[in-house]
Amino acid sequence: MFKVAGRVLDFYDDPDFIAHIGARDLDLVPIEKTGSLTDKDFAVKIATANGSVRRWPVYNKTATALSGRYFCEVADTLPQNLRDAAGWFLKRAHLRYDLNLPHGLAGAFPRPESGHVVLDNTPDVAPIDHGFFAKSAQDDFLHMMGRFTPRERFDRANKLFKIAAATGSGLDDRIWDYVEKEKHGPWLRDELRARHTLVKEGTSSHLSDAFLSMMRDAVGAGPTKIMESLETFDKLAGLEDKYDDGLRDPYLAVFGGLSMEKLGSKDEDIRAWKLQTLATKGVELSKIFDDVFVSKFVNDPARTLAEADTVEKRILNHMLNRIPNTDVGHVKRHLLEQPAAANKIGLGAVLKEVDRSLAGAPSRDVATAE
Repeated sequence: MFKVAGRVLDFYDDPDFIAHIGARDLDLVPIEKTGSLTDKDFAVKIATANGSVRRWPVYNKTATALSGRYFCEVADTLPQNLRDAAGWFLKRAHLRYDLNLPHGLAGAFPRPESGHVVLDNTPDVAPIDHGFFAKSAQDDFLHMMGRFTPRERFDRANKLFKIAAATGSGLDDRIWDYVEKEKHGPWLRDELRARHTLVKEGTSSHLSDAFLSMMRDAVGAGPTKIMESLETFDKLAGLEDKYDDGLRDPYLAVFGGLSMEKLGSKDEDIRAWKLQTLATKGVELSKIFDDVFVSKFVNDPARTLAEADTVEKRILNHMLNRIPNTDVGHVKRHLLEQPAAANKIGLGAVLKEVDRSLAGAPSRDVATAE
């Protein structure tokens, strides 16, 4: 398998180029904003074991000229299919921008079958089968993190969490911060305050009211709803550019900062909640199990399930699977009280609800702005 991470294939991979003061004066998209570029802004998109990566930008004349030079430096080390596809798109981009072709692009390249190539670089056998490969996948993610959109980080982090859980591997805190959880993290309070301050100081006063209204409904509905609402609001208010200035993106704002040792993922929390829910269904349990077993399960459902025999476990797991996941949101929902005056709600009330829902959630010792 051709390994992409750690290799200098284009100028964004080259730390010396990125750090060079002259590079700042070129007409190039900053590396931290490349996640907003489309696939067609790159010569190729390569599927990897834990997602996909894009190489050799062609979004303008400067990027194309640089990509051509970097490609020619590494072309001989690339797999044939990658060399042919990248060469074809880079040559076409050079001609489109009326650039002189470097020697490495002067030859003929076979036209890719698809309109914009997506090369499959994943191996035939699943590569993540023990801790070494799990760690390698995490390293790849962290190396590429700055080039992913927040949504891409969220999706990949949740996949890596499942891989780490399956292989018994640890998970880097920077990845854990993007894993979906049943509780929001300690950073949410400051992130809500920061957004409210930004829109309140802006020219559109109605955004402040809209923000408080959205957060009032979202905080009572759980972390995932808060994340979705923040994502929607940031786009509405044009706050996405602020992520580079210290404002945490919605996924990091909601799920970041929690201790991994003491708090499970959303799936684990749902499983624990289902066990507690099933423990309240004594009448239903009594139809299947004897009174002694029911009494033990009601008092300690997790331990009773762990100590149950094969048949008992199969029955209990079947009963747990019948409890809809959607019930979790209804039971855990804590709706804010409507204020008496004109249905208005202040930031203080929203933050108070945030504090209440965070109670008992273990956080990492990470400083946050007051």
